[in-house]
Amino acid sequence: MTGRQGEHLVSAFLFELGWQSNIVDAMGYDIIATREATVLRVQVKSSSRPVAERGKLIRKYVFSVGVGGKKSIDDLENYYDMLALCGLADRGIKFFPAPEVTAKTIRIRPEEFGLDDALARHSWERAVKMLKEK
Repeated sequence: MTGRQGEHLVSAFLFELGWQSNIVDAMGYDIIATREATVLRVQVKSSSRPVAERGKLIRKYVFSVGVGGKKSIDDLENYYDMLALCGLADRGIKFFPAPEVTAKTIRIRPEEFGLDDALARHSWERAVKMLKEK
């Protein structure tokens, strides 16, 4: 249920940005986002709430972002173009182009999502630009 909620949140956000987005059941990605001639495969990872890890006071969302049984991060570009991390309690989204995903686990503090969608917009636009320049 958590994963599907994140997919819908990200899909609605992309629609607000003027992208056509369709949730799909595909190996390695969850959404196809299109705008004019640009087609992007988006993998969504969701976390319901931030947690305090053992021995630490700061609460963070924790996302396991690898693919397959061993959660590999090798050749992520073969699976998706864009990673969307979705913190459901804060309705926050942060985007990463696949080439920038260099760890199996990503931790994000709630405030890194921002108080509105400005940071999500910025991370999407930055990631799309990076992928187009590649």
